[in-house]
Amino acid sequence: MKTTIRKTKRGRIIEGESKVCCHRISWWYEIPKIRMNDGLIRVFEEAAEDRAQVCIIDGCSSGQLCCGVGDRSFCGWFEIIQENLV
Repeated sequence: MKTTIRKTKRGRIIEGESKVCCHRISWWYEIPKIRMNDGLIRVFEEAAEDRAQVCIIDGCSSGQLCCGVGDRSFCGWFEIIQENLV
């Protein structure tokens, strides 16, 4: 699993790749003006993996993500980039 934070025209995003339900997924969240640390990065990773797992079990190959941190919500997206990993 790898996670990075990068700047975009609209602010910043946190993005990563994870293994979920025998698939490799790519995910991202928009994170304008939030101070990141290792613990918070892990919150975004786990939220993406948990939501992707629910969606994949329901038969979806991509979907919207939402992660609540304190009183703020951050939106993003995931998609399967490689299926049926052994």
